Amino acid sequence: IFLFDFFITVSFWNTIHTSIILLNKYLFRFIANFINKILYANYHIVWGNWINRYKRVKISKKAQLWGNALLNVNSWDIIIKDYVTFGQNISLLTWTHDYTVFNKERILKKAPIKGNDIIIEQWVRVASNATILWPCHIWENAVIASWSVVTKDVPPYVIVWWVPAKIIKKLEH
Repeated sequence: IFLFDFFITVSFWNTIHTSIILLNKYLFRFIANFINKILYANYHIVWGNWINRYKRVKISKKAQLWGNALLNVNSWDIIIKDYVTFGQNISLLTWTHDYTVFNKERILKKAPIKGNDIIIEQWVRVASNATILWPCHIWENAVIASWSVVTKDVPPYVIVWWVPAKIIKKLEH
């Protein structure tokens, strides 16, 4: 009887422990999503994206930013307009380092805070693992192919690919 009671007790506590872990996981997600909706109601941001300064990011409610995106906005703004679709693991980077400065000066020297924004117009599609570097203006209906690194403006109705990104096809419209 003692052995039977022991197994029932262990099984009961394992079930309780697993339930508490799952409850904490879902409770944390619920609270995080609730806070996200209250504070950042203008953004359609899916769980798992890394954005270091929300005030510098302007994302349309109609844009689709999927998981594991990195938006680094230490220096300039990122503006994403309506119906822009992103794949997985994309990076939008506005930060720069002055490689001519050393030691403490590197920490003390501030990067400019205006002028080199990333602006993505309507109906742009950015495929998985693409990187977009500042300053950059991507015009409407452009397509950024997978693994591309965009370093300059992209005209409308084109597909770009490569490192650095080059126009590989013009789209008829």
